[in-house]
Formats: sequence, C-alpha cells, structure tokens
Amino acid sequence: MYMMEPVYPASFVVSDSIDVLIGLVLRDFVKSWYGNISKSPTFVNEVDRAVRAALGDISDRLLAVDVVETTVWRIIPLLTDHLKSTYEAERVVRGHKLSRNVTRSEELDLAIAAKYNDGHLHPAASLAYSNTRTIQQQHLRSTVGRLLPLIMPRNMTTSSAVNVLIKEIVACAVTVFAWAIPHRVSPSRKGTI
Repeated sequence: MYMMEPVYPASFVVSDSIDVLIGLVLRDFVKSWYGNISKSPTFVNEVDRAVRAALGDISDRLLAVDVVETTVWRIIPLLTDHLKSTYEAERVVRGHKLSRNVTRSEELDLAIAAKYNDGHLHPAASLAYSNTRTIQQQHLRSTVGRLLPLIMPRNMTTSSAVNVLIKEIVACAVTVFAWAIPHRVSPSRKGTI
C-alpha cells in the first residue's frame, strides 16, 4: 500500500493543490504510456515518490532563501536588463519612435530577437532553427541532468534508465506546456489548443 507524503505538511490546502498537480502530471506524462506496458501501480508510485522527494528538497532550499534580498538584488536587476534590451531591440527594428504601423508577425518577432542583446540569446532560443522545440528540449535535458543529483535522493539517481526517463518526462512536459500557452484558445475562438 502506497501512502503519499504531503509535500508541504504545514498547509493541507497547499499540499492538496500540489497533490492535484502531481496527479495531473502523472496522468498525462506517465500513466498515458505506462498503462500500455503494465497495470501495476508500483512504477507510477515510485515516480510519485521521486517527484515528492524532489519537491521537498526544492521547498527546503526555497525556504532557506531570503526572498526580499533575492528579489531586490538579483531578480529586479535581471528583469530591468531584460526589459531594457527588449526595448532597445524594438527600437532598432521599428525605429526610434517605435512605429506601430508594422504588423505584428513571426518575422517581426524574429527580427527583434536577432537584435536583442546584440544577438546573444539564451541557448534554448537559438534563431538558427525554424522549430526551436527540439533545441529547447535538448537544453532542458542538459539542465535537468545537472540538477538531478542536487535535488533527488542518491538511491533514485544511481540508475541511468531512471535519469533518462526523468529527463525525457521533464523536457517533453515543459516544452509541451510552454508551446501550449501562446496557442491556447481565447473565449471567442473555439477549436484547437
């Protein structure tokens, strides 16, 4: 019998919300394919246990951080630099008065991205590819590979098969989610995502 450990025991509301989220992730990204292999819940329970262990470790690390100091000294300067670079890139492409007569399009977005920070983009946002989904997944696999030993219990990261599986689930889940956000349906449009 598998008993789920609450991720945040101090608040049952937070723990219940996280339980629902973990349940949805397991349903969509694990059970959807593993159900065709076996009906035994052991594997899904182990994935759930690993996710909870990782979330517990991440939670402990976040609670140890001084939120005000991190926000003021690290996050706000990053956001300020990002907004300044975005503004400068738009000025280069649209002109000094940021002419709005240019129709918003993918080509315009790519031109602005090419001028952002003098063309020095994040590795997952490479303009060399027309479809960035593959490069984003590759970047996520690399990032997850570096983070796994830091947030997962040692006994769960000794198997290379487990590590590959975790990397694939995270890389595919995050890029699917990131792709779906700008393509979601507005209330006035019915149909696909």
